[in-house]
Amino acid sequence: MAFRNAKYMHIEKLYAVDKSRSGESVAEWERLANASCLGASHQSEERYDAPKCHPDTRAAAINDIMSWVDSKDPDKRIMWLHGPAGAGKSAIAQTVAELCFMKEILVASFFFSRTATETGRDNGTKLVPTIAHQLGNTVGHAKEIIINELERDDALLSHSMEVQMENIRIRNPFELSHCKQT
Repeated sequence: MAFRNAKYMHIEKLYAVDKSRSGESVAEWERLANASCLGASHQSEERYDAPKCHPDTRAAAINDIMSWVDSKDPDKRIMWLHGPAGAGKSAIAQTVAELCFMKEILVASFFFSRTATETGRDNGTKLVPTIAHQLGNTVGHAKEIIINELERDDALLSHSMEVQMENIRIRNPFELSHCKQT
């Protein structure tokens, strides 16, 4: 596609939108956003100033995690970061999320907080809608798939976490990130 007299123009990720059902789609997307905890993301104002690792600290742990992130081994899709309270797990997770965001490979993030009872970051009830919302915003063609599932089942967001994950396809986000666009 050419634009006459265009200078310094760069287009990435161009998606087509079916305008015939865009009103319904917007309503479903807003319903998902309202069920989400937008303050749980690694960049949220609610978490400002989130703990992160100071330069040159915890380098071995961060390098191990980033090697795992870059790994293509399908048997190693989950990493459990554990340790006692105050050991720096949140700081490491924040730093890794920022590194993945800079590499443009972060699809979604959710940071729990025991003290964030008003926003829903203290339990898992908003986890699936939040991850689905972020996934739809990050992987363009995933948004339509997620909206279709929400339209198919009006009560989907009130089902168990397992049912939500299965139907919104969060259980295997790799499926969404590799499916063909039409």
